[in-house]
Amino acid sequence: MSVLVLGARGDGAAGEGAETALASVRFGSATLFAGEAAGEGCAGALAAAGVALTSTDEIQTDVRVVLASLDSGTDRIAALFASPEAAALRKILYAGPVISEADRADAVALFALSDMLIFTQSDFATFFELERAPCSIEDMLVVRKVLTRPNQAAVVMLEAQGAIAIWAERWMQSAAFATAASEGASEALSAECFCGVVAACVDQGIGPEAALRFANAAISMLAGEGQSVPERTAIEALLGDLPVG
Repeated sequence: MSVLVLGARGDGAAGEGAETALASVRFGSATLFAGEAAGEGCAGALAAAGVALTSTDEIQTDVRVVLASLDSGTDRIAALFASPEAAALRKILYAGPVISEADRADAVALFALSDMLIFTQSDFATFFELERAPCSIEDMLVVRKVLTRPNQAAVVMLEAQGAIAIWAERWMQSAAFATAASEGASEALSAECFCGVVAACVDQGIGPEAALRFANAAISMLAGEGQSVPERTAIEALLGDLPVG
C-alpha cells in the first residue's frame, strides 16, 4: 500500500507539501508526491528519502491513502476525492492554511468528500467562526455538524495540549510531548509533519490513538524551518524515553 500526497502547483508553490511526503515515507509508507519540488535540492532530498515524484494526480493501484492540503487547490482536490478511483481510498484533508473567506467557503465543500479532516487551532477557529482558538473539547464539538460520512473523523492540533480526534459519537485526546526542539518549529512545518505521519499510520492500519501519539512525538522533535521531519526509528526512541505530558 502507499500514500499519495498532493502538493501545490503553480507560481510560488514549489516545495509546498514536500515535508508531508517526507514525513510519510520516513514513517515507513511508500509515498508518491504530486507537486513541485523547490529546486534540485528538494527534489534530490525527496528522491533520496524514497519519495516517488509524479507529474499527474493519477491514482496508482497500490495507493491506499490520499492526503491533500488547501494549498493543492480546492478544484483539484474535489476532482480527485470525488473520482471513482478514489472511492475505496482513505481521503485526508488538511484544512489549512485558510487565508480568506473564499478559502473557507471553498474548503467547506470538500468536507463531505473527506474521511478525515485535520485542523490547526487557528484554522479551526476560522472555519467555525469562533472568537478565539479552541482550547477544550467543548469548543470543538461544533465540528460534528460537518461530519456526515460513516466513521468520519476530525483532528485538531492543539500545540502544547497535543491533539483531539472527534467522531460523531466519541472523541479522544492525545497529549503533547514537551521538548526543547518543538519550541522552535513553525506551525506550517508542524502541520505538514503531523499530517504526513498520520497518513502513514492510516496506510499501515495503525489505530487513531497510536497514530496521534506518533504524530505528536514527531512534531515535538522539530527544531524550526531548518529541521526536517524525523525517521520512524527516532520517533519510536522518543516514545520509549519520554513520558506523555
